[in-house]
Amino acid sequence: MKKSIGKAYIIGAGPGDPGLITVKGLKLLKVADVIVYDHLVNQNLLDYAKNDAKKVDAGKQVGKKILEQKEINKLLVKEAKKGKVVIRLKGGDPFIFGRGGEEVEALAQNGIPFEVVPGVTSAVAVPAYAGIPLTQRGLASSVALVTGHEDPTKEIPTVNFKKIAQSVDTLVCLMGVGEIDDIIKQIRDSGKSPETPVAVVERGTYSSQRVIQGKLKDILPKARNARLKPPAVIIVGEVVGLRQTNLWFESLPLFGKTVVVTRPKEQARPFTDQLEQAGAQVIPFPTIKVATPGSFKSIDKKINHIKEYDHLVFTSVNGVKAFISRMQRLRKDIRCLNGIKIAAIGEMTAHVLREHFLCPEIVPETFTSKHLANEFKKGDIKGKNLLLIRSELANDILPGQLRKMGARVDEVSAYTVREANVDSKKVKQLFRNHEIDLITFTSPSTFTGFVSLMKGEPMAKLLKGVKVAAIGPVTRKEITKQGIRVSITALKHTVPGLVDAIIAYYQSGR
Repeated sequence: MKKSIGKAYIIGAGPGDPGLITVKGLKLLKVADVIVYDHLVNQNLLDYAKNDAKKVDAGKQVGKKILEQKEINKLLVKEAKKGKVVIRLKGGDPFIFGRGGEEVEALAQNGIPFEVVPGVTSAVAVPAYAGIPLTQRGLASSVALVTGHEDPTKEIPTVNFKKIAQSVDTLVCLMGVGEIDDIIKQIRDSGKSPETPVAVVERGTYSSQRVIQGKLKDILPKARNARLKPPAVIIVGEVVGLRQTNLWFESLPLFGKTVVVTRPKEQARPFTDQLEQAGAQVIPFPTIKVATPGSFKSIDKKINHIKEYDHLVFTSVNGVKAFISRMQRLRKDIRCLNGIKIAAIGEMTAHVLREHFLCPEIVPETFTSKHLANEFKKGDIKGKNLLLIRSELANDILPGQLRKMGARVDEVSAYTVREANVDSKKVKQLFRNHEIDLITFTSPSTFTGFVSLMKGEPMAKLLKGVKVAAIGPVTRKEITKQGIRVSITALKHTVPGLVDAIIAYYQSGR
């Protein structure tokens, strides 16, 4: 039987901030079999892809190419003919100086079904993130978008900056930083006032965004001194003068901060989202991964005899998820837990229990083993049977305290934690280059995993000048054992609590 042909989607990913991809684009990204992405696409978006998705770096940037455009076109056709869902992920919008039209032509010529998902173009998003409205009542009612990087094979450039500058109120030039001298000269020669405001925005919508402001008469020396690099957007017009009253992105509490998140990949998204919403640039670096235990024999036996227990004690979200998974596998439902009291070490663990219609009676206000044990002291558990659902690597503090109260405590490993299989070279180099402001640890194991992945690097030297944030005292204790100073510890030992602590730290001016 002949295999059916696949489909290609040309998707605009926006200019940098991963939150600017469209809802439709993100939905398709999650189901794609093959993703061909550009250099300027925020690669954190690739974390949304299926684990088995094939990812191809098209590598197109100024002066460098991994794949030529013809090769990209052929690749899209080839993969779609295999019956794959193929995504071409492009920076900005695919039809605004993105060569998306050429890719669509190639697909159409080869009979490949396709769709175009527009993206937020840098021509609009970058000025917005710099606080510059492209139009303003009484000030600007026309805009021109032009490229500063025309096809080098053209004998005569088709962009006439002199005519355009005379015709519109606001001019936005993409990919023009390499030709900025010539572009500004042409605009000045058009008769535009030398007092006309100009802004050049480098890495717009990223936390590392830089804005150089001036006027037509003095912007060039300012741009040279700043040593601007692509990607950058040039904006010329009176609207640039509104920037100082419209700043919002650069006013976010974590703007300009680069933060490493070591949380496991499947758990990192809420943390990453909150940090990005506060203006940070996030480097995901999962140092551990949650895995199944060597055998399910022990936990399955406990579930089959669950009526023998008076209390179930969950010490993590992972423990809840693993327990529920085994319950489902054994075809059990929550009715078999009737009459058994449930304890959770913290609010997140309690929240996941409630999502499965299990309401914990015991949740300490402070989310540590010690405080959970103290909650049991408020009642009489002498002679009671307790089952602790936990990690293979969990310590003996909690069961030891419960046994001292006279309880009979069984422990069962529902999951284990292992070192993540990630390439640490890039992150290691970022630390060496002093490009990291903050590293976060949400458990002792994320820190020990980090130490292991750094493979013998002296921690004190590697983290010199880097602020360290810990989710709670247990994690902080593990870090300080290595002689590392922890600058930030969450008062409430949750991810939102840690984000709040990070923001408070930087807002205090430290």
